Amino acid sequence: MEPLTRPRQTRESARLRVIDTWEKIKPLDAPINGALIDEARRLKERTNAFVVVHTYQRIEMKAIADAIGDSFALAKAAQELPAGKVVIHCTVDFMAETTKILRPDLTVVVPSHYGGCGLADYVTGEQIRAWRSSEAARLGIPESELPLVLYINSYANAKAEADVICTSSNALKVVESLPHSNVLFAPDRNLYYSIRNRTTKNLIAWEGSCPIHQEFTLEMLETALDRVERGPQRGKIGIMVHPECMPEVLDCVRGLRYVNAVLSTGGMITFVRAHPEIDIWIIGTEIGLIESLCQEHPSKTFLPVYEHKSCDASCVCPYMKSVSIEGVIAVLKALSEGNVAAIAQHGKLIEVPEQFIPRARIAIERMVAVGRGDGPTGY
Repeated sequence: MEPLTRPRQTRESARLRVIDTWEKIKPLDAPINGALIDEARRLKERTNAFVVVHTYQRIEMKAIADAIGDSFALAKAAQELPAGKVVIHCTVDFMAETTKILRPDLTVVVPSHYGGCGLADYVTGEQIRAWRSSEAARLGIPESELPLVLYINSYANAKAEADVICTSSNALKVVESLPHSNVLFAPDRNLYYSIRNRTTKNLIAWEGSCPIHQEFTLEMLETALDRVERGPQRGKIGIMVHPECMPEVLDCVRGLRYVNAVLSTGGMITFVRAHPEIDIWIIGTEIGLIESLCQEHPSKTFLPVYEHKSCDASCVCPYMKSVSIEGVIAVLKALSEGNVAAIAQHGKLIEVPEQFIPRARIAIERMVAVGRGDGPTGY
């Protein structure tokens, strides 16, 4: 029998799903249509909808947003909305589920049929129950003494099995908040690696990974750095990568002589603001964050780690980019007409089974209570 820590999907199958999804959605280089942005804004005002947008999202999505942020920021934004609000989640399904768990009274819609997550697909609630039972027996302790810290990149059925949720911004802080010496950590093994030497806890990791960040290799990082060092641009260099990147990438970055950090998406934005002396940034994460930084700091240069690679679609998240301005408009029109069937035609009306909500909500609320963990060293 295969080890319980080995998920059903493989890294290669997750990667192939990413590439396949790209073939089904609007091209990344499609021109931005200002008229469509204006139409979306008018419909949003007419329907009184609240639009939340992840930092990785397309530029036109950010132009119509009421809230922009990473997973942690969007989870907090959900808690503060007035009762009965309609939320258009320009994110992916697990993020929209998080809002619905925290606020079942809200109507939550993802304007896409492809808002999955290659990392969230690595683990289910059923697998977690079996894993906890197996590991507790191996350690000779009660299951109640083996808590699970679950990354927010997971679905509701898995969150319902967690003791506390974490994000990449506060994973270490969440782990340290627990009184137990043994802690299960799922599903991202790379995020686990990024914190394992910073805690005294015995962390036991699941074998999942983000198929996007998994594509950022040490060779890409070294090539990007070499091109910048040898290139015509002059100025101080800084490097940041996401903790979902592979261990060798994380180790390399932390050993560089340049200003460097391993940070969440929100942490990267804050880190750039804290280092106005840096002229050129090399960044290892999804391109949407880099686009946001370019807009905020037009005088600086931001380069993706993979810029000098002939990168296929696997380097950019198609699940996030599956949301288009056309899809948002179609959903808003359906809302304005009260046509629920049309909403389902153009997007996904998010529902979370009632049996998952109470336990999942407790785990998410514990995460929010712990707070962010981004600091000058990345946590």
